[in-house]
Amino acid sequence: MRQHLLAARAQWWATPDAQTAQAVQAAALRELLAQLEPQCLGLYWPFDGEFNAAAFAREQGLADDMSLALPFASKAPRQMVYRRWHGEAPTIKD
Repeated sequence: MRQHLLAARAQWWATPDAQTAQAVQAAALRELLAQLEPQCLGLYWPFDGEFNAAAFAREQGLADDMSLALPFASKAPRQMVYRRWHGEAPTIKD
């Protein structure tokens, strides 16, 4: 079931509807960020078929206006923290 749903999401992601949805989501996010004016923005590294917040941040030049961070999880101690991100693909897998 999970594999079927992942395949369906990947297939949908290649459609014009998905591109429209991503553009709408990006516009809403730009508007929200303009209102909030955050000093630091926590992002996530996307799975296939997900909105790519990291690419959005690069395209919008968000690092010029605020710090960016990605989550990092560890097993021992069991925790998740955000680490500053400089725009490159992560080199460590958590």
